[in-house]
Amino acid sequence: NLAHFLDLDVSELLGKPLAGFVMAQMVEEIKKNASRSGHGNNIPTQLYFSTRNRTLNCLAVLHLQENYLLLELEELKTSVPITSFVNVYQQIKQILNSLKKTSNTRDMLQIAADEIKFLSGFDRVMVYKFDSDWNGTVVAEAVIPELEPYLDLRFPASDIPKQARELYLRTPYRSIPDVGYKASPLVPDKNPFTGAPANLSDCSLRGVPDVHLEYLRNMGVGSSMSTSIIKDNALWGLISCHHRTAKFLSYELRSAFELLANIISSQLSARENEWVMREKSELAKMHVRLLELMTEHNDFIEGLTQPESPNILEYLRLTGAVLVNEGSTSFFGQVPNQEQIAELLNWLGEQSQDQIFYTDSLPKLFPAAAAYKNIGSGLLFIPLSGNNDACVIGFRPEVIQQVKWGGNPNEHLTITEEQGVKTLHPRNSFRQWKEIVQNTAEPWEEHE
Repeated sequence: NLAHFLDLDVSELLGKPLAGFVMAQMVEEIKKNASRSGHGNNIPTQLYFSTRNRTLNCLAVLHLQENYLLLELEELKTSVPITSFVNVYQQIKQILNSLKKTSNTRDMLQIAADEIKFLSGFDRVMVYKFDSDWNGTVVAEAVIPELEPYLDLRFPASDIPKQARELYLRTPYRSIPDVGYKASPLVPDKNPFTGAPANLSDCSLRGVPDVHLEYLRNMGVGSSMSTSIIKDNALWGLISCHHRTAKFLSYELRSAFELLANIISSQLSARENEWVMREKSELAKMHVRLLELMTEHNDFIEGLTQPESPNILEYLRLTGAVLVNEGSTSFFGQVPNQEQIAELLNWLGEQSQDQIFYTDSLPKLFPAAAAYKNIGSGLLFIPLSGNNDACVIGFRPEVIQQVKWGGNPNEHLTITEEQGVKTLHPRNSFRQWKEIVQNTAEPWEEHE
């Protein structure tokens, strides 16, 4: 796209030194910043790129690769209002104070969505949380009245595939100012230093797959921006912004969103880690007491059933438990009958389960458990011997859920073929689609 921005043919630029188009002091600044640049620390530089016909005022973002420097140029548009650093700083400071005042994570994320919508002017701002299967649920949303809300809707993992999720860990945000844009090809099409296609993974100006652009158009979206929420070095979720028409955000405002996402990630991690530490502390106290009682008696079951023993059901949030020790069996709460317990132990033995095993959907793994799903959809198995002669089995009951999906999750990508060319297409409906989820218990927390 050099002809558009610089009124210059590509052949007039390729192979020429940068100093022929940029002032010497700017070249030196680029070199200095390159020596400090690294992954996740790309330093922008303002420069004037001059040709015989035109001068382009642009922002240069440096990406230091293994054996070369990639320079990403973005025109500084004078028609776009420049938000001063002081104004942005004051707004972010105010948002941070509001986040700190919230008493729970859900309220914090809702305030984040409200404030980002106010700051950016997007029609819709969603906070999107991934589950263990990488499905995403909208847990907070700020949206204009004209649009249908997506709050509490779940979107399938295929909407944001693994490759895209990995990129969100590398790059702080993804901006698509105009869904209807036409991509410009790279010239040459292969990197002359490596002989391979250029790696644009860290570039904000890299092209967007056609299937994703079609996905956004099917949602009625004209522009979008997403920033990642990171917790414990893993992708927890996204802040996703949509607008019905094209919308360009300056580098300064995008950087402000990056900072906000980092603040939200830190706040989220601090709150959730504090809660986990409290839970771990309480569980550790009960664990120590249970071990003491077990070692004080020859039969561990006797130790666990002493009047002063912590309640094992409360300890593990169970509604039923079975203690087995060399043919002796004790039952607590609601549990399957003895024949069903024997079948379950045989199945666990066939699975070579000699380590702690848990699931929140036992009937899916062991179909016979469907007979007692109302009391045993969730299973925790703690072996105390190598042959299952001594073990603890805990049960959690079925919790029937109604999941609201953003469109039918069973509608995957479709493929069309025209003149021998195959094209992927996403689903075209995002109307609420309800699913009743059965045979599933409350999930086990990692700290448990």
